[in-house]
Amino acid sequence: MKGALDTILSKREYTVRDGMLTLLAMAVENGSPLDWDMVTVKGSPARSASRYLGSELYPRLHIVGSSEALQTGVKGTGTYMDRSNDPWRAVLSWATAQTTLESVEVAFNYLAAGVAETARNLPNMPGLDGPTLTFAAVFGLLDHLLSQSSHGAFEQFIFAALYEEGVRQEGDDRSRVVTKNLNASDASSRAAGDVQHIYGGDVREAYEVTRDDWRVKMGQAEQAAKHHGLDRIHILGRGAEAASGDEIAADLAGKVTKDVSVLEVRGEVRSLVHRLTPEYRRRALQLLYEHLVKRQPRDALVAVYVSELHVRRLALP
Repeated sequence: MKGALDTILSKREYTVRDGMLTLLAMAVENGSPLDWDMVTVKGSPARSASRYLGSELYPRLHIVGSSEALQTGVKGTGTYMDRSNDPWRAVLSWATAQTTLESVEVAFNYLAAGVAETARNLPNMPGLDGPTLTFAAVFGLLDHLLSQSSHGAFEQFIFAALYEEGVRQEGDDRSRVVTKNLNASDASSRAAGDVQHIYGGDVREAYEVTRDDWRVKMGQAEQAAKHHGLDRIHILGRGAEAASGDEIAADLAGKVTKDVSVLEVRGEVRSLVHRLTPEYRRRALQLLYEHLVKRQPRDALVAVYVSELHVRRLALP
């Protein structure tokens, strides 16, 4: 059984790892082994437990994981055993065959210890001093971060955080903004772009974001728009402000068939900060921290961000 648990830990498929941790915890809490051929997904308390694990406990411990591991992974299945994942089924089959709780509890502790070892030594996000979050202060901070080398992390996640809070500020509950992990391909993440504005269940807008010249994203933007049936798509990169409209049109001519907007990252960040109220600027800065923790691997970027909040006196003492 150790081999199956090691596979779950090493593959870092968080919906599998965190879902299994939740189910083993459920058995331990039950006080005796469970028959996983009989435990149905519908009506089980495990989903809310996995949501608490991923959305509340993991962020406090700086552990990267699934925010709701038992939502999509077992969707459409009758019992938890029905999931088509070999290590998952191996562990649950083994747990079902146990006659005492002791070995199941050992398995839970082993998996929990493996997850705990992934915790990162990161500075906590400080509280923010609301009255200081003026346009000049917030744009000054973000503009400085955009000048740092981050392999595109600051570009993507600053824009994503500001854009998401802009949508929330408008108060339309049918809209949401999602962003993928840094360097995850559109194909692997099934996303139409690095940042997506989704209305209902449909992609309303999609953005490709790069730290490099915007032209490097032309082919990717065109392909994503076609694949997802979008009439238009947007590129945020560098060099757009310096190019005239005719120059942009000439660069796009013959290379794309879709309506492609070409935008400068820095200019869009400036515009979004301007539109947000101080409260939504505060929320955007908090969300930026969460993106940096969850969606990219460089701990130093989190440290740089938190340090700048203190240096610029935006953090509460």
